[in-house]
Amino acid sequence: MRFTSHLGLNAGVFFFSACLYANPIVGQIDTFSSSMLGWDTGTRGPTQPALISSGGPAGAGDSFLQLTSDGSGSDGRLTVFNRDQWTGNFLTSAVTGIEMDLKDFGSTPLSIRVGLKSATAQGSPGYTSATAFNLPADGQWHHAVFSLDQADLTAVGSAPALTSLLANVAEFRILNAANPRLTGDAVVGQLGIDNIRADAATPTPVPEPSVKMALALGTGLLLCFSKVRSTRRPAKPRMSI
Repeated sequence: MRFTSHLGLNAGVFFFSACLYANPIVGQIDTFSSSMLGWDTGTRGPTQPALISSGGPAGAGDSFLQLTSDGSGSDGRLTVFNRDQWTGNFLTSAVTGIEMDLKDFGSTPLSIRVGLKSATAQGSPGYTSATAFNLPADGQWHHAVFSLDQADLTAVGSAPALTSLLANVAEFRILNAANPRLTGDAVVGQLGIDNIRADAATPTPVPEPSVKMALALGTGLLLCFSKVRSTRRPAKPRMSI
């Protein structure tokens, strides 16, 4: 199983386009309890993700994903991507945001963003967070929330319309970048990531059946009363002599 879900769902929905992707599911969460769940850096150097068995947000025994960068070349950035459960159609899945727990193990504060690419090739256009989550170098876990809407994302390169990209995300990224970009900044640092979760917008509350019945009854009485008043003839004025 590649991810766990608070909703008890363990099957993705698949669709065909240029490639085959598994749509994300609202409530799915990567806890890194036994594997890296498809997260990768594309290198085999120091930035290759490591699964740490203890020290996550829940403390002893809570595993998490850790990235390490040396600030040089392909191994110099804190950038990790996923091409499995975090790709596909975010619109039909109603996924409107991503939240996660982050920890800066280094001595330099980090600027964490999420990124969505239209293709997996290097340099492919896409979108990234317009405003970064400022992660202090305090050795503490912090909870970050990223919205996936027009106001919170900015285009990088010749990206398609945001709705088009969200309907066919080829690669999802987490990266450190002071300015909006998809490749990340060179930095000597170490980043912990845990509990990556897919969120949806809060639905409009639906009234209870008893409330809806009372509203309907009240509306009906009001319409009836208004009709009676409109059909009632006014009294004739009295004649004075």
